[in-house]
Amino acid sequence: MRALFIFLLLQTCALTDSWSQDFEFHDLQHYLYYDYETAMQQLDHDVMDNPTSPIHLINRAKYLQMHGQTADAERDLKRAAALSPFMIDLYFEEGRDARRHLIEIQPEKAMITLDLARRLLFYSDYLEYYYAHNQIGYTYFSELSEVIDLLLRHDFPRALTMSEQINDKNKGNSIGQLLYAIALIENDLLDKARDLLEQILFNEPELPHAWYNLSTIEAKVGAIEEAKIALEKAIRLDSSFSKAHFDHAQFYGEIGEYEKAITSYNKVLTQNDNLYIEALVNRGLAKKMLGDFQGALSDINLAMEIHPDEAILFKNRANLYLIEGEYKSAIEDYKKAIQLDGNFPEAIYNKAIAHLLQYEFEQGCIDMQRAAQLGYEPALEKDASFCHLRF
Repeated sequence: MRALFIFLLLQTCALTDSWSQDFEFHDLQHYLYYDYETAMQQLDHDVMDNPTSPIHLINRAKYLQMHGQTADAERDLKRAAALSPFMIDLYFEEGRDARRHLIEIQPEKAMITLDLARRLLFYSDYLEYYYAHNQIGYTYFSELSEVIDLLLRHDFPRALTMSEQINDKNKGNSIGQLLYAIALIENDLLDKARDLLEQILFNEPELPHAWYNLSTIEAKVGAIEEAKIALEKAIRLDSSFSKAHFDHAQFYGEIGEYEKAITSYNKVLTQNDNLYIEALVNRGLAKKMLGDFQGALSDINLAMEIHPDEAILFKNRANLYLIEGEYKSAIEDYKKAIQLDGNFPEAIYNKAIAHLLQYEFEQGCIDMQRAAQLGYEPALEKDASFCHLRF
């Protein structure tokens, strides 16, 4: 009877775990020894040389804000938030506004927004590079930068209109065309986006980001094998394409080929970029699915060394303990997750499950009712079917 009780509870437990490497913090004081023009030259140089490092953007944002250039500071903060939303909170209090700017526009699509921001950073960095090296003019640079900003703010119709106009005026520029393709994709004009990408690839068949965007379209329409082929083409053309490796790993995870997923996550981790933490956690989850509890725990613990105050990491580790039957350890981690995020219904619900599995019915139902009050659907069902009947 006890075994059946435990099995039924675990079947209803919210154990779905979903989820960027931080960089050494460079003291802003270094730049304060110089005059404004020299300091800005050094800050711009640091950002250009370290395009995936949020700390350089944060430093420049701080310096700009010190000199009253709020709009430019906000631009850098938005980019830094896209690279590492957790680091922003740790090192720059005002960065929380930048993070909210990214994820609170449509809270239910927070991770989709963050994913889009990461994809757009490639184009933003290259625009700055081309502009700094006089390969594009200021007008073109500023117009495409505005398209990126519109996409980040989920203003997809305006982004589409503007990118189409820019593309009509500047035929043949691959970055402008790729941004236009992204705008088409985000507006669900998938056939038109595919036609554009096929045209780009006809002229530049070895453009990895065109293949990557084509894989995005195929995945959206459910053509999984075609999406995989396009994604692998992007990876062959650019073996350091971290986001493509990450998506490749997720593809394998979704079809249950966890060993292949781990191999792809390993390739992401070698890049040591803004996907590092997410890849580390997801690799741990893939190890969990293969029954490698210690390997999964090791990856989660490493992630927690880098981000010691992330509620979701405590929740993920607690889930591991719960599956292994280490209920007391699970409860302690769920408590920490709830302490860090008081409105974390999944952690509260799973903590209730852990208590119930130890026959601590009163505390379990207190937590269950709290999760239900937060509107967590599994808790509403369990509270009604178990706790209300018992008490």
